[in-house]
Amino acid sequence: MHETKLDDELRKGHNNYLNFIHTMTYFILNFFINFDKNNLSEEELLAAEKQMTHSLLLIEKLLMYLFYSSSVYENYLSETEHIQFYNHADSKSLVNLLLKLQELINDYPYIQKDYKDLCEKTVDQILNYYPQRSIKIIVSPLPPPWKPNLGSLEQ
Repeated sequence: MHETKLDDELRKGHNNYLNFIHTMTYFILNFFINFDKNNLSEEELLAAEKQMTHSLLLIEKLLMYLFYSSSVYENYLSETEHIQFYNHADSKSLVNLLLKLQELINDYPYIQKDYKDLCEKTVDQILNYYPQRSIKIIVSPLPPPWKPNLGSLEQ
């Protein structure tokens, strides 16, 4: 089956969102790496912490939108053209950036503890959108139930 114009537009939009998310995550990571808090007032530091927190929340909301809209897109796409949320070219790179960002957030001496808590929770939520971070439940067969030794009861 050949690709329709709608297939192409949905895939382009999806890829644009993912590219923006990757770029924004990279920007936030660079902020934490290169940020010199010694030259700023406490008010400016609080504003920077607030901005980074809001940026992470934006990324999480965009990923949530993409994750849930992917199933809706499948209703409109041709059978051979499905948007692959997890197979985007930058998916593994984004997860690696987020893991590094998670480390930096944990180490950063926040002025406002609420911002630190929210950043930590938000990055953790973002990472949960990717299968390599999901909990895997392995169900093994149950052992046979215990059976009483009927021979010992007969004596």
